[in-house]
Amino acid sequence: MKHLILIVLFALLGYFLFILGPVIGGCIAFGIIVGCLFRGISLLTEINSRLVHLTPSPSIDSDNNTEKEGTSHHLKDKDAYLKYLKQKNNPI
Repeated sequence: MKHLILIVLFALLGYFLFILGPVIGGCIAFGIIVGCLFRGISLLTEINSRLVHLTPSPSIDSDNNTEKEGTSHHLKDKDAYLKYLKQKNNPI
């Protein structure tokens, strides 16, 4: 039902922009599209900043394989994650 209302509203908006003419309607339509693109980019950067804090960052001593202070303790398989990081940083 919500999508049907949105479809009708945007159809009315398109008709209204068509009536305004190519210059004014085009400027308003361009503003709507650019505004949506910038909002999408800002949402993506916000999602990225939130995910960076959730990404585990294991710091392992090479001597005794123990965790340093302040590392994440929620990794289930730390060896697999370290292997992934090595493959990610050194592709074939």
